[in-house]
Amino acid sequence: MPEGVGGQPSGQGPSRVIRTPDHRLRVFVSSTLRELVPERRAVRAAVESLHLSPVMFELGARPHPPRELYRAYLDQSHVFVGIYWESYGWVAPEEEVSGLEDEYRLCGPKPKLIYVKTPAKGRQERLETLLDRIRADDTASYKSFDTPDELRRLVTDDLALMLTERFEASLVPGPAAGPVPAPDPPPEPVHGGGGGEDGRSEDPDGQHRPTWPRVYTALVGRDRELAELSALLARPDRQLVTLLGPGGIGKTRLALAVGEQAAREGRATYVGLATLAEPAGVLPAVGEALGLPETAEPGEGAVVRALVDALRDRTELVVLDNVEHVVDGVAGLGDVLEACPGLSVLATSRTPLRLEAEQEYPVAALAAPRRGAGVDEVAGSDAVRLFVDRACTVRPRFALTPDNADEVAELVRRLDGLPLALELAAARTRLMSPADLLRRLDRRFELLAGGPRDTPSRQQTLRSTIAWSVDQLGPDERRVLDALAVFERGCSLEAAEAVCGVVEPDRPDAGAVDVVEVMSVLVEDNLVVAYDLLGESRFTLLDSIRAYAREVLEAGGQDDAVHQRHAAHYRALAERAKDQLTGAEQRTWLNRLEAEHDNLRAALRWFDDHGDGDALVATASALLYFWWIRGHAREGRQWLCRAAEVVDDTHPLRSVALGGVGTLTWLQGDYPAAREAYEASLTAARTTGDEAQIASALGNLGVIALELGELGRAGELLEESLATNRRIGNRVQTSRTLINLSLVRIAGDDFAGARTLLEESVALNRRLGDTWGLATALINLGDVHRAEGELDEAQARFAESMRLAQGIDDRECVAYALEGAGTVAAARQDLAGAARLWGGADVLRETLGTPRPPSTAADDIAADIARVREQLGPEAFEAAREEGRATPLAQLVAAVMGAPGGPARDPASSAPVRPAHVR
Repeated sequence: MPEGVGGQPSGQGPSRVIRTPDHRLRVFVSSTLRELVPERRAVRAAVESLHLSPVMFELGARPHPPRELYRAYLDQSHVFVGIYWESYGWVAPEEEVSGLEDEYRLCGPKPKLIYVKTPAKGRQERLETLLDRIRADDTASYKSFDTPDELRRLVTDDLALMLTERFEASLVPGPAAGPVPAPDPPPEPVHGGGGGEDGRSEDPDGQHRPTWPRVYTALVGRDRELAELSALLARPDRQLVTLLGPGGIGKTRLALAVGEQAAREGRATYVGLATLAEPAGVLPAVGEALGLPETAEPGEGAVVRALVDALRDRTELVVLDNVEHVVDGVAGLGDVLEACPGLSVLATSRTPLRLEAEQEYPVAALAAPRRGAGVDEVAGSDAVRLFVDRACTVRPRFALTPDNADEVAELVRRLDGLPLALELAAARTRLMSPADLLRRLDRRFELLAGGPRDTPSRQQTLRSTIAWSVDQLGPDERRVLDALAVFERGCSLEAAEAVCGVVEPDRPDAGAVDVVEVMSVLVEDNLVVAYDLLGESRFTLLDSIRAYAREVLEAGGQDDAVHQRHAAHYRALAERAKDQLTGAEQRTWLNRLEAEHDNLRAALRWFDDHGDGDALVATASALLYFWWIRGHAREGRQWLCRAAEVVDDTHPLRSVALGGVGTLTWLQGDYPAAREAYEASLTAARTTGDEAQIASALGNLGVIALELGELGRAGELLEESLATNRRIGNRVQTSRTLINLSLVRIAGDDFAGARTLLEESVALNRRLGDTWGLATALINLGDVHRAEGELDEAQARFAESMRLAQGIDDRECVAYALEGAGTVAAARQDLAGAARLWGGADVLRETLGTPRPPSTAADDIAADIARVREQLGPEAFEAAREEGRATPLAQLVAAVMGAPGGPARDPASSAPVRPAHVR
């Protein structure tokens, strides 16, 4: 028989309303969402302290239009609470009033408690008009407040008084009341949203459970993660899996996808915690989401027992979303998991839950295409696929094309493959092309805003998403995070301690920071990315987090102080590296400087912009060998020129800077300009009386004379330089000058004299541990062996030089070794092999911008090339040379390193020799 309202058969008399514990009185809270967040939290706390149910717009996952949603909420509420301050709120298109006023109009005859924040100097006119109307409404209580704490007390007292009055009124005899229908169950808050519905459904066992949040977009690029997570959760020893990552990485979306099948089978529950204010509310929120009645017994133990009783014999997946800010409230979850073998929990958090059962699962950003990728490779990138998919939702004809592929690829790279950033950028394609978006990325927080209105407010802009995460940090963590923004492409722990951990002069009360401890928190919270590079731990920020931290740093007035510490640290690093670049730790320090190159550039810019010539010349001069060996000749020359401009000849380092200009200019083949720089270096050195620099300038002028064919002059200058270096005991410059003087001997066909000089240089460089100097000496010694018909020895010297050069990534030396090995191959009549090696060397030199100088027997190599071309035939020669140009460098290196010895057939070939300039 059909039943009427209240459970009696239809057509019978009035029914008695029976309130179950979960059908509590509901309080609708109305206010603008942006300006009154603390106040809304205070009202919620007040409502919950009386064991009533707050109905708040942001608590629900919202697939519906806003007006439809808040109207449904109002219809199912019993008390209206309005909080107002300055903003009237947004007026939607085709609407006459804001949602704020509309909510008040729709609340009807419900009891109304109105609270107005003071002072309000910027109150909008339309809100003032609304407040006048409310003040005239004799059914509304109207009060002012100042702070969230005062508001909480007012709401608690007023609700308690209202309930008392209503209760007492119900005891007064009156006319018989008609049937009072039981209201529909309240919409259960799905805290933090997620794109789903708020309601409850009946499962087969008769228990109430919330419906699974609906999702309106496709999951892109997470197939591997879905498979791995499904496999993990299927294991009985992996009951708790935590998805870890920064805000906007897509943890919630992935979690919903993982639980989708279980949700369809009625055995999955979503629990959002984003708006939960206190850790103590975590387990009660789980119970509420599962439809459990509120326990009368206080304390966490009672909640744990209720959850265990409900879940002990069930197979259930609970998605616990946005745990990071209430992680202290999950301790009891471990007891529940232990007692409930069929329960699995999939949590999302920036930070681990630190429970024994936990399996951490970091969620990575979507893969972006590499630079230089073709259209097909760009189209296959997960980050690009997501961007294009979301762009099509606002611009249906949007497509990836050869014309925009480069811009889209660069855009997703600059956005770190962060899904939220990609979605917000895609939303802008309604008005802007990918190229337009790229040009505006320096203002990314203004650009990447305006997400869907039915998502939580913290997910509607990139700034608010990052701010949500950062706001959970303590003062030390925020201070270090902000300071990390000055680093370019990451930093070492040593650098972080030097820049972020000191006492700030204008904030002595803050004290020094334990950077190691703070960095561990930031890494655990997924705000800082830790990685290993060449055996050293390094730390970096995603570009968007770095941009946010930089804004905060600048707004706080600490920008200059932190930048100054940053620049000072990298000056000190460069000066420490200077002597190491010619010693046994050369490879380690070259790698270290390469890792810090962007930070060194930033320090140089800082010194230049702030007129600190002393620091600029000291830092630039210390980096000469790094720039030379690692192929940064153009950039190094520019910095050294600038450094030499800002100091005069009385500065002890001007000679060093000018010498560096000369060396890097020589590398680029501009010998007259190089000579001019070396002569200026000699003048500056004589002004300060620096004998080491005088010897350096003389030796380098000798090399230039050699390049210009002035052999006599070259010999005189180099002999004078060598004598000075021996006298002052400068072993590094002595080894270099021996190499350069050997070039003069080779040019004069004095191979025996050259061999003597080079063998001394080789022995000296081995003692010094100078890999670069040793590799250079071996190149020239190999040429001497080749000239004397000792092809096996020549090949061995070129191979050893190449091995050493590979170890320090000296690509110019690799080019010399390829050229030398090519001459040996030609002498052995391996003509195609010689052409291939020369082709590979050509590609390296073009890449580096360092042509072969005259002193390296270029004319003889040209003769070798001409001879091999003639013997092989022009077409076959060019085909072999092109094959070498297209061959990966590693293969060419392997060919040289593994080349067998053979009988001497043509000792007339001439390998290139390599000058060794000194500073």
